[in-house]
Amino acid sequence: MIGLKILGFGRIMQTLMIVFLLSLILSLAIGSSFEMLSGIGGFLQGFDLRRPLLMDSSARSIYTSIIPVRLARDIVEVLNIRVDAVVATLGYVDGVLAPIWDESMLGGSSPSILNASSCILGGRLAGRLGKGVGDVVTVVGILGREVHILRVVDVRYFDDPRGDYLFVSGVLARRLRGIRDTEASIIIFNSPEDVLRASRYLSQTYELGVSYDVPVEARLRILASDGSRVLERPIVGRGFEVFRIPFGYYRVVVSTPYADILVALVKLNDSARISIKLSDRVVLRVLGCPLEPELRDVKGVLIKPDSHDNDTWVYSVPPGLYALSIAGRRFEVPLISDLELRPCLEGVIEPGLVEVYHVRLEVVYIDGKPVDEVYLTVLSDNGGLVVSRSVPGMYELDLRQGDYSFIVRRGSYVHEERVSVQADMVARIVVPLRSDGRIPYSSIPRVKLLPSGYDPLGSITLMILSAELALLASIIAVSFLAYRVVFSHFFESSSVEIGKMVELRLSRKFYLRAIYLPMLVLILLTLFVSVLIAIGLALGVSWPIPFSVKLLGSLLWPYFIVTIPALISYTLTFFGALRKKGVFLGLGASILHDV
Repeated sequence: MIGLKILGFGRIMQTLMIVFLLSLILSLAIGSSFEMLSGIGGFLQGFDLRRPLLMDSSARSIYTSIIPVRLARDIVEVLNIRVDAVVATLGYVDGVLAPIWDESMLGGSSPSILNASSCILGGRLAGRLGKGVGDVVTVVGILGREVHILRVVDVRYFDDPRGDYLFVSGVLARRLRGIRDTEASIIIFNSPEDVLRASRYLSQTYELGVSYDVPVEARLRILASDGSRVLERPIVGRGFEVFRIPFGYYRVVVSTPYADILVALVKLNDSARISIKLSDRVVLRVLGCPLEPELRDVKGVLIKPDSHDNDTWVYSVPPGLYALSIAGRRFEVPLISDLELRPCLEGVIEPGLVEVYHVRLEVVYIDGKPVDEVYLTVLSDNGGLVVSRSVPGMYELDLRQGDYSFIVRRGSYVHEERVSVQADMVARIVVPLRSDGRIPYSSIPRVKLLPSGYDPLGSITLMILSAELALLASIIAVSFLAYRVVFSHFFESSSVEIGKMVELRLSRKFYLRAIYLPMLVLILLTLFVSVLIAIGLALGVSWPIPFSVKLLGSLLWPYFIVTIPALISYTLTFFGALRKKGVFLGLGASILHDV
């Protein structure tokens, strides 16, 4: 202690305080590593998927896989194979590391009871947490790093690994992963046979031949099943083009100066060919009207009939949207092909023995969300104008038995669909637009198919170990350099006192016993106290820094990580400082000789 007194207790306390603060920060930074590395084997015990799954081929585990949800819809629509697109991630539930899945993994077809602030616990996970219905849990996603306070609305008991899962709504699961709404983690199949069947289609592209006869400048758009744009090409005149497109369910739209028209639906699991033909003139026949109708284009220009005979008025006009007025009544008429109208019959249901049925119209966007308002035109098979007005996307009407044309306009998009009314029914019309108004370019990732019983333990362990070891290596390197700066400053500020001690020609053992060992003991005690305080702070905060409940492991893990670089740094700095003063001429030989 004589050596420490000579160096000055004020300088020593200042150095120890800096070491204390530095080691406190480092302890908090590495505290999660022990829980992560010691708990990874435990929480994954029995974590095998009983059904085969599909995931992104670039992913190292199901928790790093991101694939489009539409790929699952395409498999269902094109191949008629029942699959589920689910979101899976890792997170902390009240500080306990657990898999987090969206509610589709619960099974069954019951209505969802989950929202952004609720969750369902598996039975075994609820037992570990000591939680029940009505309790609150804190959830932190390990990838998205979002913190959510959720209320437990149910506890489900399973005889499979789902008992260790946390279930949340699909929207919240995606937020915890930090991915977009249109993406999932994996696609789960029901049987290995379905995997083998689907694998023949997912890894290749197919030829889509498009022959067209378009008299005006137009653009050809091919949209994926979620409304994203796969390709877009200008077309005009006559021609034929071949495109190579991956497996999927596509909508082909032609955008002209007067309308955007859905021309084909394509289920592409083999080579296919479609034909597009548009006219530069269409013929409108207005039947059964003794008085001349008033027809105007979108600019309000009045158009005169080309001919008139027996209450039939004939117009030859370019395709487009027109306003038709008869006896003060005004209608919108989308003209994309030849059309015969009997507007005087609008809304008239003739009495008689013909039965009337109730039809519920549902107009939705391509992503499944309902359209707020559309302009609806309903024509009977003989050209009778039944409806022509703006209506909400969910609309109900009564129609007689027969065939009808439903023409729906939303903005510039015009979609015509034939509907046969034979009973009370729901007519669902999909408008080739996204609800968010965007049509981003689409990309379909390469995927790999994994067999049933796949256990992601190995890939997840590799992923987490690699990340944690890289973090620890970085912390050790940074802490070593930081300690060197602290101790170098200490010995440089004590250079005058050390110089005076050198003049006394004291033995090397004196320096070891009077300066090195006492200071080393003080440093180790300081580090140990800082680790204790760091753990106390971590266990007291509201959001779950994941420390193990085993006190010994929580203590020793950050203590050893903080101590090793401090010990090496202090030792090298001590012998380096005294060597400059001539006390130690050979570092390695002196340590071995004196110790």
